[in-house]
Order: sequence, then C-alpha cells, then structure tokens
Amino acid sequence: MIKGPSGTLFGGAYYAYGGFINTITKKPFDGLGGEVGYQMGSFGLNRLTADVNAVLSKENNVYFRLNTAYTTENSFQDAGFRKAFYIQPTLSYQASDRLSFHFMAEILQEERAVPPVFFHNNRATPLEYKNLDELNLNNEVSFTSNDLTIRNPRAIFQAQMVYKLSDRWTSQTVVSRSSVKAKGIYTYIWDEDAGDHDNTFDQWFHNENQTISTTDIQQNFNGDFRLGSLRNRLLLGVDFFNRNLVDNGGPWAVGRRVTPQGNFSYPVNGTDGQPLQFNRQAIENLLATSGGNNSGDIRNSTYSAYASDLLNITPGLMVMASVRADYFKSWGDKKATDDDYDQFAVSPKLGIIYQPVLDKVSIFANYMNAFINVDPRNLSGGGAKSFRPEQANQLEGGVKVNLLNDRLTATASVYDIRVKDRVIDMGMDQYTQGGKVKSQGFEFDLNARPVAGLVLIAGYAYNYGETIEGIPGNFYQEPGRAYGGQGQATLPTCGHLIRSSRAVAQFWIWRRRQLRQRV
Repeated sequence: MIKGPSGTLFGGAYYAYGGFINTITKKPFDGLGGEVGYQMGSFGLNRLTADVNAVLSKENNVYFRLNTAYTTENSFQDAGFRKAFYIQPTLSYQASDRLSFHFMAEILQEERAVPPVFFHNNRATPLEYKNLDELNLNNEVSFTSNDLTIRNPRAIFQAQMVYKLSDRWTSQTVVSRSSVKAKGIYTYIWDEDAGDHDNTFDQWFHNENQTISTTDIQQNFNGDFRLGSLRNRLLLGVDFFNRNLVDNGGPWAVGRRVTPQGNFSYPVNGTDGQPLQFNRQAIENLLATSGGNNSGDIRNSTYSAYASDLLNITPGLMVMASVRADYFKSWGDKKATDDDYDQFAVSPKLGIIYQPVLDKVSIFANYMNAFINVDPRNLSGGGAKSFRPEQANQLEGGVKVNLLNDRLTATASVYDIRVKDRVIDMGMDQYTQGGKVKSQGFEFDLNARPVAGLVLIAGYAYNYGETIEGIPGNFYQEPGRAYGGQGQATLPTCGHLIRSSRAVAQFWIWRRRQLRQRV
C-alpha cells in the first residue's frame, strides 16, 4: 500500500491523493510444478483454480507460468449472480547475464446481476432515516433481476525489459496497455424527495456502454553507488501515460418506485400505473423512449519526469528527496472544440529516517506534496474558465518497530494534510479557486506471527476533516463542516478522500462509479 500524497510520485495526480495499491503478479520460476484447487460454498459458490509453471527451453532461460480461475456464484437475495473467467499468463526470458525480458497478460471476462444501491443524494435535506433499523430495509430483496446483467471485461498487457548497465546501474523499460469495459443494464435507487416521509424511492435505469483504454510507457534508471562514504540509491525516470474514454451509454429513466420493504408502484415514465416487466427487453424498450443516447470520446495524456534519492549518512540515518514534474494535456471530447486544456505541476517529497536500534526501531518524518489536475468549468456567460492544479501538502511523523526476528512489526504515525486551490462552485455557473480543507489524524498498524502459520493483524485509524475556507451557508463548502458536507467532522476508522488505505478504497469506489459498476 502506497499511502497518502506519496501516490503522486507514482502517477496518482491522474485520479486522487489517496494512494495506490501495488499489485505484484506471480512470476515464473526455474522448475516444473503447479497446483489445482477447488472451492465450494454457500449460495452456489464454485471456484476452480489452476497454477502451472514450466521451463520452455533446453538452455533453461525461458520460464512460463499460467494462473487461471473460473467462478460462479449466486446470492442470498432473491436475484443476483456472478460468472467470471480469469487467466494470467507470464513469460520470462533471460537473454544474457545482463538482459532479461518479462511479459504478462491479465484477462478477465465477467458477467453480473448487480443489486442497486440506495442513495440519499440530496445531502442538504435532513434524512428521514437515521439508521438501517429506521429504514427497515428488507435485505433479502435484491431490487433487480438475473436478466438485468452487466459485463465487465478487462484486459491488461505488459512488457518489461531490464538491462544491467553496470554493477551499479540498471535500466528498466516498461510498456503497458489496458482496456476496461462496462456494458449492460445499470440501476440505482434514490429518494426523489428526501424528507417527504412517503417511504418511496425512484429506481433509475441506464444502458451502460463504456470503454476506458490506457497506454503507459516508462523508462527508469536505478543506481546504487557511493559518493565518498555516503551510499546513494537513486531513481531517475520518465513516464508517458495516455487515457481514452469512449462512452456510448444510453439515457437514464425512472422505471418504477420502490419501498425499502420491497413493494413496487408504477405511476412513472408513461407506464400509467401498469407494472413494468422486469426483464432486459422491457427496460431497453423503456430507455429507447427516454431521450437520446449519451456519447463521448475523451482523450488526455500526461508527460512526466521524476527523480528520487535515498542517502545513507550513517547506517542508521537516512534522508530522502524526491520530485516529480507532470505536464497534463487534455484534448477533451472529439465533438467539442473548446474543451482542450493543459496544466503543469511539480510535486516534491522529503523524508528522514533514524534508527536508534539498527533494523529494529525506526523514527521517521516526512513532507509530501500532491496535486490534482482540475478541469475547466463552463461559465454562464459563455466560454470556460481554467484553473491551477489543486495542491495538497502533508507533514507526517512516526515510529516503526520490527522485533522478535520479524515476528512482531508495528507502525504508529500522526499526520496533518492541508489542501488548497480547491475550485468553489458559487452557483449560477460561476466558479472561483481558493477553497481550503484539512485532514488530521493518526494511524496504528500491528502485525504479529506468534507461531508458524498464524498471522495476527490489527489496526486503528482516526481522522478529523474540516473545510477551512469555503462559502458560509453552503452545505457542501461551509467552513467548519466536513469537506463535501458528508458525515461528521470526526471520523474514527472511516474512509475519506485524502489519506491512506482508506482513500485507496475510496479511489476504487470512484473508479467503479465511472463505470457504473456496483459491488
């Protein structure tokens, strides 16, 4: 887990401050082997897996590994299922003592019937339900049909070349390509008039048809050398990232009204009180008469350069300095000619580590900067207004211990994050830049292995988030209120949009929202 604004140094400016999850695939090895597994469980769960490794050359320099899985499962509710086939081949070729190649593909074919989420979108209106007991939700009702499915195929391909320039320097070239799709019927439920106490919610439907394609090319140089008696571990690199979103989804339409208890009514959208057949054909017919299709073809790119050096002043005292420079260029939608824009930002990072007990106790402190590129906003009088990238700065300090021969590790840290240059919606298509929010808290993580085969993991996080500068009286941007107007200002062990692994989860939720995929 790459926490907090540090994710910007790994390209996080494209999405959010929150951090990244570094996924490491299973790699081929020298030998023949593998395993086959089968899982079964409640509600029709069946999962068959295979992991096979082999040597493909007499010279013993080409290794191949294949991981694959097939999963089917139903739901504890009255509808809902998932079918998925996953395959991940990897190939390694050791061309010489200095040169090696690595190839990886990750392909997922998936179809699901997704239960909709209950939304309370009008946050400015007090909710009539304070908890699930008051909502009285019948959790055995899915509010969907097994005929209303959405497909989410995903394909990722990567090629990597590693060349050992010398005993001190290594070159790494990485080319990646991915495609993620969402196609099918998506539905969600929200309170059409929060606070009206009529216990009904509108159920909206949408024909999703969206593809996101990305290309990434990276060139890194890693050095491990000494300047006098000082050890340097230096990374120099450049990165090109391109993203293309094609959206051919249809319009949105209300198909029925529902209650949390599972009752339905149909005096909406021209149904004249007649029950809407709850199948794909009926929903597609409804959407066909609900307006024109949405469409968009949006492309943007990031050109980056970065450097990071970890310097050992003594064996127990290390300092680090990093910087990343990003030039962001958006060509906007192909149909529009006035939505192109570009931005430039630089993000530094500084850190220090002191080990009073070498390799066992570390005291650390760091400063991190992060930024998010901001889209131009259309103005009421015509035209668009451009903005500077939004900036976040974090100060963090803490201690990490590694005791009992790696059987006990723990980390405790405190942090303060200040975000500035947030774009504020003044209403009536007027915008200004200068909003500020803060996020403060602490984290504690504990990992223990008291005996072989037993791992204990515990953690606690506490965060306080508040808008510092905004618009008095505006629910979403009022100073003193939690930023975004969401929830309490004090959020122990809850996620928010800026920090840590909680924000990583928020990042993936945001991505699913873009694809209209709901878990």
